[in-house]
Amino acid sequence: LSIPGGGYGFVSVQNEGLDVAQRFNALGTTVFVLVYRLPREGWTHRAPLQDAQRAMRLIRARAADLRIDPARLGVVGFSAGGHLAADLVTSHAEPVYPRVDAADDLSARPAYAGLVY
Repeated sequence: LSIPGGGYGFVSVQNEGLDVAQRFNALGTTVFVLVYRLPREGWTHRAPLQDAQRAMRLIRARAADLRIDPARLGVVGFSAGGHLAADLVTSHAEPVYPRVDAADDLSARPAYAGLVY
């Protein structure tokens, strides 16, 4: 899961998300890009963590269909996305949103984390 930065004011989707995904996809690694809600847009300050947790759980729930190993699901974050990735690593089990469906019974814990600038 690639988490772009943007200072929690915007999400730098192209250069810290899609470009990263394109590069790693070409090497045979599946990359998902998280476009998360921003507190600046009126969402709670926990909305980015809620989105990161939910993304990890949804990817794990659909791992068989996506033909990926859910045990090897990690996160890389850039700038503010690095902060969010670190928050996910340390708060993966913190209940920050109410259960939506069975996917929320799965772990949001990344197998690894890369925190970039």
